[in-house]
Amino acid sequence: MNGPEDKKKLTDYLDSLGIAYEIEDHEAYYTVEDANANRVWPGPGFKNLFLTVKKRDESYLVVMQEDLRIDYKEFSHLVGCSRNKLHFGSDEKLAEKLGIVQGAGSVFNILNNEEHDVVVILDEVFQSTPDEELTCFPANVNDATITLTMGEVRRFLKSMPNRVMEPEEDFTEQFDPME
Repeated sequence: MNGPEDKKKLTDYLDSLGIAYEIEDHEAYYTVEDANANRVWPGPGFKNLFLTVKKRDESYLVVMQEDLRIDYKEFSHLVGCSRNKLHFGSDEKLAEKLGIVQGAGSVFNILNNEEHDVVVILDEVFQSTPDEELTCFPANVNDATITLTMGEVRRFLKSMPNRVMEPEEDFTEQFDPME
């Protein structure tokens, strides 16, 4: 799990779709803060949160602008559960559902979700970023970053059988680092 074979699986799949991309290898990053301290790639940054609902076999991969935070009240309303039932997925659940370790969170992780039961939820920023704009994500490992256009990311998502939600209501809020 999370080795060169994970990156190769992703690049082989993207190649099969004719999707253009660039890969940059680097030291392992475990958080958005780690990545931003060393950021050398273009485009908007997104973070990827893996959330589960307690006592329900539901998992969500939330893709949102890196400098926003999730509004748990709005998000729990969106997925139909109470706030106290919503949790970050454990390392074990992350490995089981997406085949990754912390720091490798990416929209591309659904490639590893063999049951196709993880729902991808895209924030308003992701939804409104133009197709031609470059962006980057971990390449299903935490020591390589893949850069491609938003249009190519959307092509990837459309090729996958997982449910993708693009809610109209905002479930994010500004992050105040002074809080």
